[in-house]
Amino acid sequence: MARKREPVGVGSTAIVERTNATGPAFDPVERRRLADLKPYERNARIHPPAQLADLQRSMGHYGWTIPVLIDEDNGIIAGHARVEVALALGYEDAPVLVARGWDDAKKKAYILADNKLTERGGWNWELVSAELVDIRELGGDVSLAGFEEFELAPLLDAEWNKPDSDEAAAELPHGSTDGHTIKVTREQYEVIARAIDRQRQEDKQPRMSEGRALELIASAVFPE
Repeated sequence: MARKREPVGVGSTAIVERTNATGPAFDPVERRRLADLKPYERNARIHPPAQLADLQRSMGHYGWTIPVLIDEDNGIIAGHARVEVALALGYEDAPVLVARGWDDAKKKAYILADNKLTERGGWNWELVSAELVDIRELGGDVSLAGFEEFELAPLLDAEWNKPDSDEAAAELPHGSTDGHTIKVTREQYEVIARAIDRQRQEDKQPRMSEGRALELIASAVFPE
């Protein structure tokens, strides 16, 4: 008889009834030659050079921490950027998890979901600030946390004032950020990406976020 698990999230749809956990992550991690892994030709996720440079720096420091998800024919489902960076770093093998028995529809959906679902989260900036300060005080390199250079200074210097009451707290903006999406074609995004790269070069901030770069570009075209 199936055992009813506790909800893993908010809402009734999060309730899962299973006796055993399933999914490729519960199988052993395997090794495959990088040269044998095949990128998905229609991978819709774009990885700008600045992002790949940051990822290369991270993998060079931490090593390979997240296996690549592949199908039974060595086709990459998730981990395209990691594979590209690993090749640049001189890796010969890759840690992989194999999604066995997935049909094409399931693979296509997960390739999109793996990237899209992560965009829907936010940040508690007070906790981010506290963690960055701890990293600095412990003698660590705060740039390895992945935040843009222009974000680090205000986060490291921020002073957070606690509200005096629950009523005052309720009037404050939410402590996390919500992303906003603008739908563009691939060709349009490539034009936008080139403009963002130029803005980063002009400001000599290669780690500037895409949002900040677009804000500067728009401000120059439509000054207040």
